[in-house]
Amino acid sequence: MAGTARDPFVETVAKCTFCLDLNKTYLRRQWRKFGLLHARDIPYGFTLAKMAENAKRLNCKGCKLVLRAAQRIKDEHDMDFRHAQFEFLSQEASEEGKLQGLCLRLSMLYPTHGVSEETWERAKAHPEVFMIKVASRPSEDDMDRDFEDRIFSPQYEIFTAEGCGNEDASDWNIAADRLPTRLLDLGEDLTLLTADPILHITSKSEGEQQAEYACLSHCWGTQGLHEPPLETTRANIDAFMKEGIVWDKLPKTFQDSIICTRKLGIRYLWIDSLCIIQRDSEDWLHEAGRMASVYDNAKLTLAAAASSNSHGGLFRVSDFQPHEISLGSDGNDGIRLRRYPDPQFFDYQHEIKSGWEEGFSGVSPLLQRAWVFQERILSRRVLYFTPLELVFECRESNSTESGQQWANSTVKHRFNAAYNPSTPREQLSAMWRSLVDDFTHLKLTRASDTLPAMAGLAKRLLPPGSSSSPYLAGLWRDALLADMMWEVSTPERVSWATNPTLPSWSWARTTAPKSFIHGAMATQLCDAIDARCESQGGGDIFLRVSSGHVIMSGFLLPAKSSKMGVKIKRAPRVAYNAARDYDWAEPSDPSEEGDKVEPGDRVFVLPLAIFAEEEENGYGKMPALVLKRCRTKEGDVDGTTTLTFRRIGIISTSLLYIQEHYSYVLEGNDTLITLLRRHIALGESMLAGVVHEESGKPARYKIPASAADRSNSVVLGERQDDLYKPHKNAAGYWHLCHHGPDLGNPPSDFGEFYGARHLELLKELLGKEEQRVAEWKKCDEAGGEQVQRRRVFRII
Repeated sequence: MAGTARDPFVETVAKCTFCLDLNKTYLRRQWRKFGLLHARDIPYGFTLAKMAENAKRLNCKGCKLVLRAAQRIKDEHDMDFRHAQFEFLSQEASEEGKLQGLCLRLSMLYPTHGVSEETWERAKAHPEVFMIKVASRPSEDDMDRDFEDRIFSPQYEIFTAEGCGNEDASDWNIAADRLPTRLLDLGEDLTLLTADPILHITSKSEGEQQAEYACLSHCWGTQGLHEPPLETTRANIDAFMKEGIVWDKLPKTFQDSIICTRKLGIRYLWIDSLCIIQRDSEDWLHEAGRMASVYDNAKLTLAAAASSNSHGGLFRVSDFQPHEISLGSDGNDGIRLRRYPDPQFFDYQHEIKSGWEEGFSGVSPLLQRAWVFQERILSRRVLYFTPLELVFECRESNSTESGQQWANSTVKHRFNAAYNPSTPREQLSAMWRSLVDDFTHLKLTRASDTLPAMAGLAKRLLPPGSSSSPYLAGLWRDALLADMMWEVSTPERVSWATNPTLPSWSWARTTAPKSFIHGAMATQLCDAIDARCESQGGGDIFLRVSSGHVIMSGFLLPAKSSKMGVKIKRAPRVAYNAARDYDWAEPSDPSEEGDKVEPGDRVFVLPLAIFAEEEENGYGKMPALVLKRCRTKEGDVDGTTTLTFRRIGIISTSLLYIQEHYSYVLEGNDTLITLLRRHIALGESMLAGVVHEESGKPARYKIPASAADRSNSVVLGERQDDLYKPHKNAAGYWHLCHHGPDLGNPPSDFGEFYGARHLELLKELLGKEEQRVAEWKKCDEAGGEQVQRRRVFRII
């Protein structure tokens, strides 16, 4: 049977008895021929002479690959090794996770394999060759021989050279019609390192001409604190094109990047402040829309990772070379000491503490900037100039001068799925939300730049053959509900910038850090009927949005704002601490005074979906948007005037409370039935063998003391221990809602409630829920109308 993309090997046994059908692309072997042993990965030894015979007889490509590697090793050490051993090493299975691919080591026996005395002496003196004594048999030359020496070569690794994805390895050049609009021409003679560059306008008329170029990724500097970088404007663009740019006027980072590019033999360089006309909105919008192509097609991106502004330069003098130290009289020399790189340097996802100083301060100044996020991800390869060493990153791997893999390339490598047309859309949607999470934790001065700074990534995720209509102010039409489940992830109010032209349901409306509600969605409780966004002046919808709305169908639950957050009506005790999109004491849009929310104001809660995760609160979680009605704005849906709302926050509500007071929201869904049955089984196991107290009070739950007792006490399996805490949390919430001490409803003591009384209520609730779902389904199958139907409304 032929292999698949997931498993490139056939299901039959190997034909070649030596290399076991080694696959040179995946560097894996097939099952052994004899005995069908599962032995693809264990060490396997053979003689090179017999492998050579087999390679010639079967024309086996796997054997030829190993033989070529063996010959290179023999030539390097000038030793005629006779035997070989190799094994497959995965990242997990290899020692310390350092080896992967195919491990190969050669050996020979002295004197059996005719090793000369000269070779023997050279092997003993070789620092990387070692020897061990092995049992042997007498020979004609030495009848008394019991042992001989096996000489081993160093251990080598055969690995697949990683590419950088989506590129023609035979030609790195980019056709003229895919070049950026403008480039810095560094001249024909690249040995003139400090010659004045010229601003060059590329043209499709260049025909078959091709060019390769590099990009610079750099920090412009904090406005008002540093001199801005040199810029191209309408006033100086003609001079830059005709006369060139005077070297001494270039900031240090630009000079260093030009020198580096020339030394790499690349003639053209793209620097944003020089290749985009500054303070020209038309040119800026045009070039911002092409950002994905600019970085994607560059041969290399130079990243000024250690500089906080354009005057900090690329290069650093690093004391990173290892130093040999001696431990003194014990003769333990050869110990080396070196400066270990700070793993926090690339950890840009963490917020920077207030008061961080200019330059290197634990985290790269460059990687703190939101604009740089897509530059890094879209670039085929990036060379980081850090305070300690050079770090190279491509779409498949990263490497450092020290060999320490301290640069985390997860965010870049995760985006490779966008270049694979077979990647499921659901996976791309989840990846997009993860990217938004990372991006919004970075520094961005203007909220109006939020969409442009992510436009390049968004365009790469655009479904093939589609227009820009699937993209809605940072959200995707085919995942709109999941994309709307964002929340501000920092409770403290900071200086967030706001873009009032974006719809309230867009995460891009403010520069506040965001995160998304994750998990397995059991069912949707509302639907997005339609969604639209309008671009400013009919321009690129990925860059600028002037307005937008979404038409929803769902249930609006009446609620009231409070100092605690949101209190759904009929709830006697519980208020939900909402994740607020902005400070409710101030309107999110200065022109909309009605956007201000005060304690006691009427708001509405829109349940979105059910996430059946017992670990959250025992009965799953139900995220819901908090909406405030826009009294002055109405929408028209199918000729009917409908209410219009604005999003002001998001909460997670309890299925228990919703079922008791607003059970119609759950419609025909039976998720709560499944959860109740699990908790009833758990409750019964904790009451098993418990005797009622003499006082006549209900029995209390008793959790088994040992793990063994717990595992045998109920049929919930291995996950039972994980349910005890959410089980008690859910009971506590229930008691707080309905039997709190301020209500005077006995029993008021949770200790008495958490036992037989709680289990009794669970069973009552299960019976009601089973009856409700059955009635709902019966009505639905008969084509009847439910008592409570979804409403259609608009959110702007």
